[in-house]
Amino acid sequence: MDAKRKRPPPQPKRPKRPKKIVKDEATDADAAAAAANALEERKLAAAEAKEKKKTAAIEYMSGWARRDQAPWRFNKTLQGWWCANWGSTVEVAKGDFATFLEYAPTIAGAARTRLLEHAREAAAEEVEAADEEDAATKQRRKQGIRARKLVRALEAPDAPATRRGD
Repeated sequence: MDAKRKRPPPQPKRPKRPKKIVKDEATDADAAAAAANALEERKLAAAEAKEKKKTAAIEYMSGWARRDQAPWRFNKTLQGWWCANWGSTVEVAKGDFATFLEYAPTIAGAARTRLLEHAREAAAEEVEAADEEDAATKQRRKQGIRARKLVRALEAPDAPATRRGD
């Protein structure tokens, strides 16, 4: 009876290789367009994330200014944003920078040291005033002014080295 029973066909040892797909020009163009769209979407998402962080940092600083009326919590990431962007007139408005000047003396530790070093370097840069300035020269000149103000705020004798409980 065993001889009459049919055996199943043997399984191949390796799976068959897929057939090669011949690409045509339309497929290449579609792939290039999809890659360009993906790149554009990533750029847009990065710009939105940057704007969101800027907004959060400005709200953080205005919250610090109103800390007597409302609760305020320290945020290392947002303080880092301020330490990195204080000199940019594009990122930080004049009024927000004034609030940062009040906040800066409360920064403690290595962040304060790095901030002071960076401000001293920016203050030491000489930017000659010209009749016709391009935008980059004007930005560097304004950053130098901000840097000198920041150095004065951080080196003021009445500036607290650390301030806990704010």
